[in-house]
Amino acid sequence: MIVARGILSQAHTLVLLAIYLYDVSLMWYFASLALLGLIPNQIVWNLWVADRVEMRERTRFFAVLNLTIDCERIVLPVSVFLASPGASIWLCVVAGILSLIATAFVPESMPPADRCRQGGRQSGFLDGLRLVASDRRMKMLCIICLAGFSCMWGGQAIWYPWIKQRFGSSIRDIAPVLAVSALVDLVVQIFLVKPMTECFGFRPLVIFSFAAGMAYNLLVCIVPQLWYFYFLGIMGSFGTLCVPAVNAVFINLAQPGERAQVQALFAQLMGVTKALGPVVVGGIFSYSLSASFLKDSVFLASSMPFLFQVCLACFCIVILVRLPQNAFPECEQSLHESVEIEEVAS
Repeated sequence: MIVARGILSQAHTLVLLAIYLYDVSLMWYFASLALLGLIPNQIVWNLWVADRVEMRERTRFFAVLNLTIDCERIVLPVSVFLASPGASIWLCVVAGILSLIATAFVPESMPPADRCRQGGRQSGFLDGLRLVASDRRMKMLCIICLAGFSCMWGGQAIWYPWIKQRFGSSIRDIAPVLAVSALVDLVVQIFLVKPMTECFGFRPLVIFSFAAGMAYNLLVCIVPQLWYFYFLGIMGSFGTLCVPAVNAVFINLAQPGERAQVQALFAQLMGVTKALGPVVVGGIFSYSLSASFLKDSVFLASSMPFLFQVCLACFCIVILVRLPQNAFPECEQSLHESVEIEEVAS
């Protein structure tokens, strides 16, 4: 699956090159983009990590995967200053070839027979969905994903329009801030996730992430100048730790035979929140700028979307506190014990 995904990605890059060099129809771009959806990149790699990595280590690996998948946050600001469109496309082609060669040396995550043996039985196609429907812990985690991640993606979607409206900044003014923020994410996701997980555990780490997001949104409302975001980016980076941590909790609660379905459900939740968050938070932002009763209060008008995100983060923290302790297994033994407790309770 990893090799097939690499082939599709390289085909997509070659289509971009053909459009640039030979003025091929843009319809080929959308066609190749649709083909990429046949093998979701994040699902494939997350399943590989779940099979090869111990429970307590998964959060760190998921964080690194999220960072590499979103590496355009680092590349885009740099390319604005340094590279032409043609040079960027050729760089993508070369990087894609090297990546495709590297995938040939990636070992298999787990033989199917071993996966079934660990799970205790052969899993059906809908077993992951049945697990979510019958497990109260999974349902509450789904609510956290919908509320918390919608808040996060919505805030990212309105960030540039809000900065432009608040400070009158252009993309060239904002590009250095984005680059520094991406570098801070790099440090946090690679070097701090593992020690924080080992020190605090999953539940405190997720609560801390939402609390950092709340503090970030509250401080954004009162910053007087753009350069303050060089420091606020640190707090914002801690606010994104909830994504790999919740992803690890989802995978840890699933038996090996159910991981594919559960990981697919998590990816679908992420897709829904990436669409829902910008619509909701963007709608609040648009309404706050046009509402007649807010015209006399510029501060409240520009702060409404961020205050809404604070409320959602508070809601997520309340749910996290109410989750039972067995919702956060950190080793295979604790997972089996939690399964036995659930069976006895039912």
